Amino acid sequence: MKKYILVIMTILLLLAYGCAQETPQQDDVEVEQPIDVVDTEADNVEVQESVVEVEQAVGPVPTEGTVIVNIKGFAFNPETITIPVGTVVTWINKDSAKHTATSDEEAFDSPLLGKDEKFSFTFDKPGTFSYYCKPHPYMLGTVIVE
Repeated sequence: MKKYILVIMTILLLLAYGCAQETPQQDDVEVEQPIDVVDTEADNVEVQESVVEVEQAVGPVPTEGTVIVNIKGFAFNPETITIPVGTVVTWINKDSAKHTATSDEEAFDSPLLGKDEKFSFTFDKPGTFSYYCKPHPYMLGTVIVE
């Protein structure tokens, strides 16, 4: 009888321990927003799905002349982008720490960006523009304008 009580107590302890485990936090998980489909034709849907797949594989895809660079984990993502002349680049800070996007060549210099704040700059001439974060100079990025 003592054996059965010991087995039941062990099972109850294991169940209690398993239920008490913390579930992973989802604060850092970015959930992709659903795509608004204006045209219901199959070809249009396939193109939109392809854009999502490319963005997941290589980062943001330029749309309507704008490219997004996320600042997250004390890094610019993507670190290097190649864009055509006239493209707007928007940096969005996803960290709780404040960051800047500051050009080595003094072409642009954002203010300190708090969490979810944005800074945009239009690249109107070709060249290679290296940039960094003033408070964290080890954070580096490059914009290549063709």
